[in-house]
Amino acid sequence: MEPTEQTQAPSGAEWLVGEFAAALARVIEALTGTRPHVDFRRAPEAPAGLTWSKCSFSASPLACWGIGATEETRARLAGEILRAAGIENTDSASAGNTFEEVENQVAGNVAHALSALRKRPISTARQPGAEPAGGSEFFRIELRTDGPDPIPLTLAVSPQAAALAGESTD
Repeated sequence: MEPTEQTQAPSGAEWLVGEFAAALARVIEALTGTRPHVDFRRAPEAPAGLTWSKCSFSASPLACWGIGATEETRARLAGEILRAAGIENTDSASAGNTFEEVENQVAGNVAHALSALRKRPISTARQPGAEPAGGSEFFRIELRTDGPDPIPLTLAVSPQAAALAGESTD
């Protein structure tokens, strides 16, 4: 009998980041008509110079993630979405509002997936400007559209969010 390769189930943090990446691709496709490729990998820490917003999950007061992006990243992502809608020139307020809308839609998608996993309703609340929770695991997200360079984001998953996504459903 030959040995079989065993695959390890993703950690709770990896599951959440995978759901985030899939939701991000769906949201961008819905807004632009083109599905981007989204990759993610663990990162030892968050890069400097990011603006953060925090998304908390109703199932646990400390379960949250932080989305970090530079102003350039926010403007690039918003610009691609707005250009797809026929809007060529955008100001920073429009770009910020568009990026926040993407964050809200992605959070809603992930809350829906988490609700299905946990078999109970889970909602989210967004907190702009909030730093990532202490002890968070960091992941680099790369969104690839038609441009030559990926659009980078950083996702920080709190230990409580990882535990919520990783706890047994038995």
